[in-house]
Amino acid sequence: MTFEEPGADLLVHLFDEINESESRLPTEEYYHHLIKWGNYIAMFDPKGTGFVRRDDVCNALRWYPNESGFLGDVEVLANDMSQRKRESVIKIILTTLATKKPKKEKLRMIKKKLEALYGTGWNVFIAEGRYWAVCSHKPGSNLTFIHRGVVYGVFQTPSDSDFMEGGHRYHH
Repeated sequence: MTFEEPGADLLVHLFDEINESESRLPTEEYYHHLIKWGNYIAMFDPKGTGFVRRDDVCNALRWYPNESGFLGDVEVLANDMSQRKRESVIKIILTTLATKKPKKEKLRMIKKKLEALYGTGWNVFIAEGRYWAVCSHKPGSNLTFIHRGVVYGVFQTPSDSDFMEGGHRYHH
């Protein structure tokens, strides 16, 4: 991946996101999700069992997360994401905001990270004053929240193929 290595907290959170309903995950599925950062699978499934559990990820990273600690200063205003995806996206945004870079660069970095993980078409905004918007977004990709008095938002623009896959017909 073209951005810095993810922290242990994000790696565990991504595991939780893609595996919300099961206690273990096929290694191949997690591998495809993590391949963007390199080969963590060898570390998470060293015996080659073909499955990765959350404990495997935490033990390999020697990191045992406090689940909701980072959400303490966050108020979600609107979203249609699953809980784990929402938390992963917030974690990506807050981690990037903590860097010592200009706001414009932080927005570019967030967009790049989201597109690397979830596909193209992401839009990112920071609103420090009044802001109104109406937009079309891909289902499961909309999130707006307040953190320390500033509004942050992300959404993924649907492609023409999204309209076709969803049974919708797009006419010019």
